[in-house]
Amino acid sequence: LVFYSSSNYIYTWPDDQFLEVFVKTGEYVSCIGDPLFGNAPLYTNSTTRLITGSQYTESDPEIIGNITVRLIYDGIGCASQKSVKNLGNKQYFYSLGQGGNQPGIYEFNGASIKEKTKAYRYWFHTNAQLSTATLTMGFIDRDKYCLAIATHGLSMAGTVICVDDTDRIWKYDNINVSGADMDKNGRTVILSNGS
Repeated sequence: LVFYSSSNYIYTWPDDQFLEVFVKTGEYVSCIGDPLFGNAPLYTNSTTRLITGSQYTESDPEIIGNITVRLIYDGIGCASQKSVKNLGNKQYFYSLGQGGNQPGIYEFNGASIKEKTKAYRYWFHTNAQLSTATLTMGFIDRDKYCLAIATHGLSMAGTVICVDDTDRIWKYDNINVSGADMDKNGRTVILSNGS
């Protein structure tokens, strides 16, 4: 269940205001992304969905909502809520891929999913620390989406992989990411220990 508030009481989530998301065994809601074309992407660990509509059902019986949850892609979901970032008219996120066998950076354009790091599929499969997948962190660097990720033997992110809209890929090793903060323009800034 995904609970929502009313426009008048944004910090209150009544028991009778919820969307029902039907999931398979072992599936769970991993995050709700920032709006994309006026709709809210909803990710589970293995699916991508879209919350669409313009009116939620309120506690007032006169108000009938038209909000629906549409399945966009079954098999690719989001592994880390911290990885979801919008750039242009697209949303980027870290996924373990189809059946958990194709980890990498994925792009959602509001209608379909695209694997952005297909050329790095082998690297992700052999190097990505899947046990720390929920700790991966995405950020925007000018016109690139970047993902800070832990590799085998590390408990924190040490590699950053960036992609852009033209499918170019950059990889930076030994970054020693220790956290993130926002700059004065609202962009995420990676903090490191001098590397």
